[in-house]
Amino acid sequence: METLINLCNLNCIPYKEKHRIKYETYFKMGGIVNLLISPVNIKQLADVVSEAKKRNIKYKLIGFSSNLLILDSVEYGVFISTKNVTCINEECNRIDVSSGYSLSELVRLMLLRGVSGYEGLEGIPGSIGGAVVMNAGAYGYEISDKIIDVTFVDSVGRVRTKPREYFDFRFRTSIFKTNTDLCILSVGFDLENENGLSKSEIANKIEVFHIARHSYQEFSYPNLGSMFSTRQDMYREILRHGVKQKFSYWFLKLLIKNPLVKRFNRKKPTNNIFNKLIFNFYEVDYPVSHKSINILINNGDVTDVDILKHMKNMQRLYKENTCIENEICIENAIIIPEDIKSYIS
Repeated sequence: METLINLCNLNCIPYKEKHRIKYETYFKMGGIVNLLISPVNIKQLADVVSEAKKRNIKYKLIGFSSNLLILDSVEYGVFISTKNVTCINEECNRIDVSSGYSLSELVRLMLLRGVSGYEGLEGIPGSIGGAVVMNAGAYGYEISDKIIDVTFVDSVGRVRTKPREYFDFRFRTSIFKTNTDLCILSVGFDLENENGLSKSEIANKIEVFHIARHSYQEFSYPNLGSMFSTRQDMYREILRHGVKQKFSYWFLKLLIKNPLVKRFNRKKPTNNIFNKLIFNFYEVDYPVSHKSINILINNGDVTDVDILKHMKNMQRLYKENTCIENEICIENAIIIPEDIKSYIS
């Protein structure tokens, strides 16, 4: 770590030592980070990552941490944050956006320029880098749809630029997710308005998606969004094992999910009744979100063990070949308590 600290001092790159990261994470959890480096531009980010690779120093790259579970009781090594790397360069029919820029802000930027194709990304709380890694999307939109190319640091510390096709973008994944040695520096996006929509039409679509997102996403407690990547109704999938469970699910579905009741409850939509139905059939010992049982929340009282136990329990109930979308930050850990090891082994 001394090598990275010397590099930071030499190039005026901000860093903190022995820093408790808890109140800087999206989920408001996190233990001690021995070295947190926060570059302020693409060159600093590339230099730090390249140096770490050349010296074979393990590090964890983080952005807004909106999909990252950093544990309170774990002590971590080196974190490199992209949060302050927010450069933008526009020319011709493209715009290059650095990895730390907000995805939600990019959607607004495209609205101001009258560029369609980004509307469904509204409300996704991640950075550009994090969104590209997991090919974030919603409502039929994916961030990869508008990517021209990506500039990144490869596994040996070289800065490279490759076209969209190189990164194998698929549903909620990309080459960056399977190869964590790669570090995104900036992303080139298309500025062509292929759909020919006006600004008012783009704004209307953004508003519709914003309202829809509020109907199923938790906004009160710190949360990491959906635990599982799924296109299915999780309540139906959990309650499909058994005649009584199936009947109860479909009865409630017809009773409270019909257009009339949904309209009546539109100002404060909730899935509390479906949550209670799950609790009636299965043991769930966790303060789940009233918006969806598929959302991991932090109510201020839960511990690392509570969270990891709940994630395993939900995966057991779901019983499908699916992956946990929330990333548990453990690979850069220095000290892991014994009670945590049993859940991550």
